[in-house]
Amino acid sequence: MRSFPSWKGQHNYPGLWWSSTLGQHVGYESWLERDHAMLLDFDRRVTGFASQPMWLFWMAGGRRRSHAPDWFARRADGTGLVVDCRPLDRIKPRDAEAFAATERACREIGWEFRLAGAPDPGGAGECPLAGGLPAPTAPAGPCNRPAAKRLRPGDAPAGRY
Repeated sequence: MRSFPSWKGQHNYPGLWWSSTLGQHVGYESWLERDHAMLLDFDRRVTGFASQPMWLFWMAGGRRRSHAPDWFARRADGTGLVVDCRPLDRIKPRDAEAFAATERACREIGWEFRLAGAPDPGGAGECPLAGGLPAPTAPAGPCNRPAAKRLRPGDAPAGRY
């Protein structure tokens, strides 16, 4: 799994999402990428997905350009979906060029390309990808569910964490 660095003063928030589709963690570089990982995880058509799975290279204006799309998803019908996540109001000309090149490459090989901004604030129930499915769950861990149900607001967790 690729690691996503973090440092003091960083403006994005990398981390790991537990994917019930994959049965393992997937990394993300921003909360927007995490949100779209969650949507891919909810989508019954998706059988697997990977974070920044490839590099694309092309020439533009006599210069070599490259771009790593944020997500690749394989669907049950065998088709592919490439997703780039960017707030739509923050797309600069250089980014738009990279997204257009990615879309062209996807079209040439028969994959769908999606430029994804912020998810619908209405929630997963209204999202066309999620289809109103229940939230994926993480594997069983050290959580004692009966004890957790007895906790009241203000109770401090026992033990080390």
